[in-house]
Amino acid sequence: MSSFKEKFHILIISNGFPNYYNPLDGIFYFDQAIALKKTFPDCKIGFIAVNPVGIKDFLKKPNIFKFGTKRFMNTGVNFVHFSYLNIPVIPNFDIKIANCMFPKLYDKYAKKFGSPHIIHVHAYEAGLAAICLKEKYQIPYLITEHSSKFVNQSLTSIQEKIAQKVFLNSSLNIAVSNYFAEKLNAKFNLPFISIANLVKMEEFGESEVSNKKYQIISIGNFNDNKNQILLLQTLEKYRFGKVLLVGEGVNEIKLRTFVKENNLENMVDFLPFQSRQKLFSLIKQSLCLAITSNHETFGVVAIEAMACGVPVISTKAGGPNDIIISGVNGYIIESNADSFYEAFCLISENLPKFAPDILINYANSHFSENAISQKLINLYNSILAQNEQNLSNL
Repeated sequence: MSSFKEKFHILIISNGFPNYYNPLDGIFYFDQAIALKKTFPDCKIGFIAVNPVGIKDFLKKPNIFKFGTKRFMNTGVNFVHFSYLNIPVIPNFDIKIANCMFPKLYDKYAKKFGSPHIIHVHAYEAGLAAICLKEKYQIPYLITEHSSKFVNQSLTSIQEKIAQKVFLNSSLNIAVSNYFAEKLNAKFNLPFISIANLVKMEEFGESEVSNKKYQIISIGNFNDNKNQILLLQTLEKYRFGKVLLVGEGVNEIKLRTFVKENNLENMVDFLPFQSRQKLFSLIKQSLCLAITSNHETFGVVAIEAMACGVPVISTKAGGPNDIIISGVNGYIIESNADSFYEAFCLISENLPKFAPDILINYANSHFSENAISQKLINLYNSILAQNEQNLSNL
């Protein structure tokens, strides 16, 4: 049997896509499509997305003319996405819209660009469409699941049944960390493998910043799961230096109140979410990055910090365990102030051990566009070979 190697047609479908209302929505899926085309230019890469826009995002930048179907090409990848205002009071409204729109978008895509050899689904909400395409055209699909909703038990029973069906019919199920793969395997009694999200190494530029403005930077939504209060409790106990909290969310008042009540105003800065380039600049101005979460399905900010030449301290949140090797590129710690401060001291007192070039090389070898794209191409080849064998046996 002939190998497809690097010259086949891949179609990515997802329920998220960078858009006017939320430029970071589905950014991992978008970056992966671009990376595949860059690494394997002979491949034909397509991308269709049905993109629900939350009411909060819409109200920040209300513009109804940004809804609807948009088409464009970026570095050889053909993108088609449909954006709409999600109505959360209607049960599973996003899945209903996806089931309606994906077949229409696919028909338009296939008419212009031809049928794909394989479909890569990102997030189970888009998976029902993949099942239909598999049944109608015998196109195999695999799925990468990202959502923390499977970990924090926030899915309804109907959503879990849909996810079960999507995972059961997939040729391969991928999670973005070993921790997440184990959780999904236990929940659905189905095999999952782990392939991390990638980072675009060229985005990080020069790593060296001689004058560090902050001892620690934390980036994430201000909520109970992200648990930024642990960082502030450590600072209150040990008074070790300047801290920057970047984010927004329901716990902001709680965090600011803690800072004020414990006389930490001169030691803590708050910033809302910034552009990616601004975030990278802020990371480089920090001695280390902190992840204080209770649960993380992945933890891309840890890789971004390493790509900036900055080590990471993380609680045993799950996803970061795949990224951080204690004593090599940071530390995995227990979720308490003493453990956090001990790890901080180990880094600050042994900075040559965590030299930027060491951290950058680690990020590049494990999570770069080329590293992740090669893993995916190998999987596509394996699935297509197995599918061809199955069809020949019919």
